Order: sequence, then structure tokens, then C-alpha cells
Amino acid sequence: KVLENVQFQDQVAAADIVIANKTDLCTPEQVDRFDHWVAELQPEKTAVFHTRKGRLESAWLDGETALSEVSTPHAHHHHASSEASPVPDIQDEPWQRVSNCGQGHFSVGWRVHPDTVFSETALLALSLDSRFVRFKAVAQTSDGWRTINMADGALSVSECEPRELSRLEVISEQSLDVDELDASLRESIEKTGLSC
Repeated sequence: KVLENVQFQDQVAAADIVIANKTDLCTPEQVDRFDHWVAELQPEKTAVFHTRKGRLESAWLDGETALSEVSTPHAHHHHASSEASPVPDIQDEPWQRVSNCGQGHFSVGWRVHPDTVFSETALLALSLDSRFVRFKAVAQTSDGWRTINMADGALSVSECEPRELSRLEVISEQSLDVDELDASLRESIEKTGLSC
């Protein structure tokens, strides 16, 4: 089932905007189920849209958006009855790491203070690790803020507006040595105004 797929859940957790595509092919009940499902997502999405015949309005993607939290212990359990612990303030805890597993996938995510500057080259090299099925980041680099995505062997890099913090996540089908991965990410730091 799609909703139980961990990669799908990670993508939804990282999205600011959710779009129901080709609703002209759906029954009213299917559209209602989608609307009910998306209304229960936590954190709440910036915007939710429906398309007909796959027509996406480019204006929907404009405006102030920020990459949502990388995986948290509750990212894959948005129907959990207990409340998720509050995320620590990035000023108080400038290097935050969370790992998760489920549905045969493992993920590790970081929230990093924006004063920490990564080497873009080092992040790109890390993103190509053969163990990863997905690498995603919005990070402050020595060349400016970048969005980096690697999925299905395809790597994309683009400039982006400065954010309140850097966010990175890896997803793998095999268990990962989280401490080794954390050390590799720390080695990609070029400079920081903080002690992480």
C-alpha cells in the first residue's frame, strides 16, 4: 500500500505543498479520502491543491516555503495518538540528528545551524554513496544555499533562498552506521561560527 511505503512517507514529511494530481480520474469519495488524509498530516502543510488532467499551476510553487522537518521519530506515524516531542531550538542545539527505520528502509536526518557552512563538493560526494536510495538537503554551502536531491541515481542541485537552518536526510535499504555517517557529514563542514 502506497501510504505505508517509507519512501512515500519521507517525501510527504519533507513536502511543504501536497498536490492531488488528476482528480478528474477520481471518484468524489477518493478525493474526500485524500482531503481527510492530508488534513491529519503533522506538521501541517503550507498548501494543498487538486489538479485536473495533470495541470499544475506554477504559481502554486511560488512564495515563502521551507523544507519541512527531516525525519523525526514520529515522521512515519502521523496518526500516532501521542504528541511528538517538541523539536529543540536550533540556537540551543545547533547539530541535531535523528534516525528512523521501518518498512525495510533506514533514514538519518539532521537539522544544522545556518552558521555552519558545508563544502558543496563534499556534500555532492556524500550524496552519491551507493548505500543511499535517497539523499536530500537544503544546506548552507561555501557557494551559497543549495538544494541537493539524489534519487534513483539522478542527482540535481539548485540554488535556493537562505533558510533558518540546514536540513539533510539520507534513506537506505540497509542498516547504516549512524555515527560513521555523522562523522562523514561533520567532515564536510568548511567552517562554523559555533561548536557543534
